[in-house]
Amino acid sequence: MRNGYGAVDSAECIKEINRSGADILWVGMGSPKQNLWMKRHRSNITVPVVQAVGDAFAIVAGTKARGPKFIQKAGLEWLVRLLRHPVRFFTRYVIGIPFFMSIIIRQKLSMARTVRGA
Repeated sequence: MRNGYGAVDSAECIKEINRSGADILWVGMGSPKQNLWMKRHRSNITVPVVQAVGDAFAIVAGTKARGPKFIQKAGLEWLVRLLRHPVRFFTRYVIGIPFFMSIIIRQKLSMARTVRGA
């Protein structure tokens, strides 16, 4: 276990991870820091599964509050995060996700046309 604020980019840290014998490495540094870290170090890590977990540790530890149960069940917890931190999450939720979904829809439509035309 490392706190993510020390020498996590050091060769010694990577060696320590590899010596651990772990089957799964959970990286919870927050986005995009954890994703950049995994991209930078994945080729040197021998752990078979490396997974970004974001705020999961803070939620399990009870240091970060979640939305109400009915919001969680409705799959709208992202809305609570957006309302609590609009500046931080506006680009991700209001621009990024719809843009990503439009790419998926265009790709699906393009594949459907290709199949029909074949």
